[in-house]
Amino acid sequence: MKEKHKVKNDVFEITTLKALQKLKSQGLFDKLVKEISLGKEANVFLVEKEDEFRIAKIYRIAVMDFKKLKDYFLLDPRFRKVKSSRYDLIFNWCKKEYRNLIRCYENNVSVPTPLGYNKNVIIEELVGDKRKGIPAPRLKEKIPENIESFFIGLVENIKKMVFDAEVIHGDLSEYNILNHNEKPIIIDLSQSVPSNSYYAYELLKRDLEKIKRFFSKYLDKEFVQEKLNEIMEKYREKYS
Repeated sequence: MKEKHKVKNDVFEITTLKALQKLKSQGLFDKLVKEISLGKEANVFLVEKEDEFRIAKIYRIAVMDFKKLKDYFLLDPRFRKVKSSRYDLIFNWCKKEYRNLIRCYENNVSVPTPLGYNKNVIIEELVGDKRKGIPAPRLKEKIPENIESFFIGLVENIKKMVFDAEVIHGDLSEYNILNHNEKPIIIDLSQSVPSNSYYAYELLKRDLEKIKRFFSKYLDKEFVQEKLNEIMEKYREKYS
């Protein structure tokens, strides 16, 4: 596997190779195909399983921002006792994202279907054309034709995320919302925290400000504000 794929930042160091091999042995994918995205902390790859494509998200151990990880773990009561070693932090960061995805998926939030994880690798559904291996574009890259309908759908998903799954995204913007067949799909939940955790209110406020800033370019600002206010009012009623 390593010999076939030359990738920047030493993504295929020994720990990652073992994690990929474990996930492959569990039947979650048959082969690694190609890199499709390079982020600050993770590489995203297409993997193939029989006649469809999936996603492998690989956190790069050598480049993770450990101060950022520690700060977010302190905000999440589920992970406050995580050890501060490099590997413990990254493995739990990956576990954290997977658990957040599970909570959202089980509560009907539009997120990629989580399929499994090991160490610093998550396998999940490819949102897009699964047969051809073409990912759906980010909202930033493709504005919906009916942006009002898209926005209303996103608001409903945020409500389900915050009040049913009880998860605050923590970094929500047009960069981690996919436009899949004119419907919103929320991605990248590694930094997400429980809705009742310390500083969750501030994180939610920050998320909604970013959403307001983006959609106010295309929709009436008062309409956007009114819909987002519904979320904040319900949050204060439930968690204050």
